[in-house]
Amino acid sequence: MPVVLDAKHRLLDRVTPTGDRPGDSRRSHLTQLAGEIEWAKARRVAPAGYEEAARSAGRRLSRGAGEVAAVYEAYEAEKRRRGVVDLDDLLERLTDELLGDADFAAASRWRLRHFFVDELQDANPAQLALLDAWLGDSVDLFAVGDARQAIYGWNGADPEAMASFATVHPGTTTLALTANYRSTSEIVRAASALLGDRSTRAMRTAPGAHPTIRRYANDREEAEEVARAMADAHASGREWAQCAVLTRTNAQLATLSDACGRFAVPLRNAGRSYLDLPEVARLLAGIRTSNQTQAFRVWSESLIAAYGGGTGGDTSPKPSAAELLVGYVQEFVALEPVPTGAGLVTYLREATDPAGTREGGDGVDLLTFHRAKGLEWDAVWVVGLEEGFVPLAHASTAAQLAEERRLLYVALTRARDVLHCSWAAVRQMRGRPIDRRRSPFLDPIEGALTSLGASTFEPTQRARAGIAASRAALRRTRGG
Repeated sequence: MPVVLDAKHRLLDRVTPTGDRPGDSRRSHLTQLAGEIEWAKARRVAPAGYEEAARSAGRRLSRGAGEVAAVYEAYEAEKRRRGVVDLDDLLERLTDELLGDADFAAASRWRLRHFFVDELQDANPAQLALLDAWLGDSVDLFAVGDARQAIYGWNGADPEAMASFATVHPGTTTLALTANYRSTSEIVRAASALLGDRSTRAMRTAPGAHPTIRRYANDREEAEEVARAMADAHASGREWAQCAVLTRTNAQLATLSDACGRFAVPLRNAGRSYLDLPEVARLLAGIRTSNQTQAFRVWSESLIAAYGGGTGGDTSPKPSAAELLVGYVQEFVALEPVPTGAGLVTYLREATDPAGTREGGDGVDLLTFHRAKGLEWDAVWVVGLEEGFVPLAHASTAAQLAEERRLLYVALTRARDVLHCSWAAVRQMRGRPIDRRRSPFLDPIEGALTSLGASTFEPTQRARAGIAASRAALRRTRGG
């Protein structure tokens, strides 16, 4: 919904003090403000209660909570003045109507008699309030969820929804599904140890490979060893598409993507935004923050004249980034009556999937933990397991740390047969090498592996040299 999102940004721009934020930095500031307002509305927090709620939740803000609260209040007032609502308002308005209009509520409940809620652990208070208002006195509700996979508290979801469900809905019959049909018992035991949960069992009875924990000297070595391991697995018959590398943050994916390129490992999802492609960034540089329609028209006509000829031909099996941009620009112009450069950037963020599009084909996936939820692969490498990443440095409250543990649990249980965990003792950050410490979350996992009789392989220089020599000999044999 790019037009709606752009309208929200324009409205926020009108009520937000200019300060010292020009260009892209102001755009980012407005995006953060929009996100905070959405979080508050999801948690049913009014402007007057925002400061206290943000402090209690440990929200990280580039400006003070008081400034966000003031903008939030001004944004709400401006909407009322204009007689408009945003998408978040729709949930609140419908809930209020159901609770305040008995005839409307009766008609709605007659039409909607049976409720099924999936992924209950991801529901936020605003959604739960609407569900309760829809239900009224009805008990015809079936909900499915997994408290161990509640990983969206940062975005307004209520991780306690599962725990309190039976209390909120008396008479609930609870069916505990504790069987994991995806992963081997070794993977399940390692992941469950992270949460101190011994109730989950694997239904696949055949013994599998023991998960490993590996320490690397630096992030480049880690990335190259993972890329090499995936290449070796493919050479042994495993499809590329059954391999994935998972990280806590998007920033960690760049080093891995580069290493895959050096080892000829094809990527199906590199986790990078279309907007970050060098060619796209270069073409958008002149109009990225412009709100001038005439300037946009001049720029778009020049772009189409330069790159539009190849978009419909049969000679290019895969259009270039510039040719794709032409298509997106033409779509945007057709949808937006007053096109601008800033509006196009918002449209592109929505149209191109910010974290990379799964294009299919036989390639490995590079994804963050959050984007891996709901997916699975035969072999998974969970990398960068260092303090500051897992858990994130700003996770300080008990609730935040608990969610970080659940997030790692989700990442580990994406693996069906093979699971490798690793961390780097030194990582390049902000252009310089930084000493790192392994994640404290690895301790219970290592304990589970020890009980399985597995070793957490942390290769020494001598071991690495021996492996390298063996590979070199194998290459000479193949070449001969």
